[in-house]
Amino acid sequence: MKQSTKKKAAALAKKWEARVLKGSSFKTLTDELKKDAKDVDAKVFTGWVRSVSGFETSSAIQFCSNAYTSYMSPWPPWAHELAVQSLLYGKKMTILCDGTPMGENLIQVILLDQNVQ
Repeated sequence: MKQSTKKKAAALAKKWEARVLKGSSFKTLTDELKKDAKDVDAKVFTGWVRSVSGFETSSAIQFCSNAYTSYMSPWPPWAHELAVQSLLYGKKMTILCDGTPMGENLIQVILLDQNVQ
């Protein structure tokens, strides 16, 4: 990701946090985030964590964006704890990333107060 894109993505991540704290509805939040992500050439995925293997410093997270698509990769420590919480409490996550929702592409991860169905 280019440096200018990283700065835009960081600003977008702050916007996300403000929207989540404001209490936007799930549909409104995801629609706005997808629109904003296009402005910084990033992608948004909403899904859940199916498995966590290993420990915080060397773990693999399996993130599912739907019933048929999952991505497994090591996640950075700052996102690891959210993945564990998603798994333990059955909560969905929304991820802003540069490409697929794999560890090296993660920009922002938000744990949602929405149960996995």
